[in-house]
Amino acid sequence: MMQRFETLTANSISRDQRVSMDRDTWKIFLDHYSTGTGLGTLETVFPRYETNYAGRVVDHAHNDYLELLAETGVIGGFLGLAFIVLLFRQGLANLNLRKCQSDRAFYVGALAACTALLAHSFVDFNLHVPANALLFLLLATLASADTRLRNPLSAEVAGPDAQEGKARS
Repeated sequence: MMQRFETLTANSISRDQRVSMDRDTWKIFLDHYSTGTGLGTLETVFPRYETNYAGRVVDHAHNDYLELLAETGVIGGFLGLAFIVLLFRQGLANLNLRKCQSDRAFYVGALAACTALLAHSFVDFNLHVPANALLFLLLATLASADTRLRNPLSAEVAGPDAQEGKARS
């Protein structure tokens, strides 16, 4: 993997520039830790903190988490962390409720894909690409949605728990 970073093209940034950009973005967060600089302001604020990026326009940090902290502060960082915790808590609960292997595979796949997209966000502005953000939100919805569907014409619960409810009656 390190060889890939060493052979980057002229349009890409080097490993040292990424590390420098992460440090500079962290400095923005430290100076604006309570509420951040505002969503979408990194491009405007970054030049004042830039130490080693060759004067190129930086529209996103190459780390979604650092950018979230810089733009929204501790409050936004906490909300982002809470979203991730709740996503995996509900996704794992849905997984544990399933007895059918194909249902379990569905939840494992959705959670694994969310994990991959979140891991990629450590080294790139992955969730600022609209297609990636939409895919992540779709997968997060599938992994965490309450699967007990209600029939609008009936008060009965449909889905996997419906059979248990009928058996109790």
